[in-house]
Amino acid sequence: FSTSPNPAVNVGNPGLVPQEVESFDISLEYYFAPAAVVSLGFFHKTRTGLFVPQTEEPETTAFTDANGNPVDVRDVTDPCEGGGIFNPIADQNVFAPLDASGNQTTGVGVCVPLSQQVNGAGENTQKGFELAFQYDLVEFEDTLGWASGFGFLLNYTNQKFSGGEEFWGATTRARDIFAASGGASDVKLQVTEIDLSDNAYNITLYYEKYGLSARTRYTWREAYRSTDFGSTSSFPWGFPVVQDDRGQLNASVQYAVTDNLSLGLEAVNITEEDVTQYCVNENALLCYQGLTDRRLTFGASYRF
Repeated sequence: FSTSPNPAVNVGNPGLVPQEVESFDISLEYYFAPAAVVSLGFFHKTRTGLFVPQTEEPETTAFTDANGNPVDVRDVTDPCEGGGIFNPIADQNVFAPLDASGNQTTGVGVCVPLSQQVNGAGENTQKGFELAFQYDLVEFEDTLGWASGFGFLLNYTNQKFSGGEEFWGATTRARDIFAASGGASDVKLQVTEIDLSDNAYNITLYYEKYGLSARTRYTWREAYRSTDFGSTSSFPWGFPVVQDDRGQLNASVQYAVTDNLSLGLEAVNITEEDVTQYCVNENALLCYQGLTDRRLTFGASYRF
């Protein structure tokens, strides 16, 4: 439970059944050097019973307070017959009932949204391909010497998700905001797979020789739906947020000083890429802007 009346309370669903997945994949691999390979794989997955987050909104009743201002009042007694679930520690805040004089009261305990996972109707399809490439210079050790420790890795994934009969709907407060801004109030979006990017890739340059191990990796993925709203599990508009395109550069280096002692340095998010999330659609209605930091970690290990 939260002390705010806005977040939904997540509960389990004893009627939830496992998703059923029919999967087909095929891959080709070609080893063109002693430590080098290129591979291409295709996959096709058909899902039924997709897990879908469903939110039940509490009933609100419109009133006008003593000052002529419109207010939306929720039920403040348990059980919540109009929907939602009773939160005994939430501040009633703007949803508090009016007293005999038409003024909003104050108190704790109010009906809030109820969220749970359900099985979606219909059939969903996820299909795409994966490309991988690895190559290093170890076969040229006699001619390149120390430079033969360099290597390269590349992974790329392209995929599409389609189908299904379920839709995410806007929360009551979101519908009010949409209506007040002159747009459509009953906004719905077709449910899609969470944390799925249409395109993603990572590139790694590494060096392994003479007790030195160094890696630099850049990862990038296209925008995707996420339930991780602003580093919390709440998405107040009724839709999983859209995590914007984002890349991140990491690096690490480790050196074996002796057979027992190793020293290491790790750098995360070197270019300090921010986290941007949109409430409904990509590049519209910014919901969260996270200013991330760069992290450097030094470590040492000793084996007895």
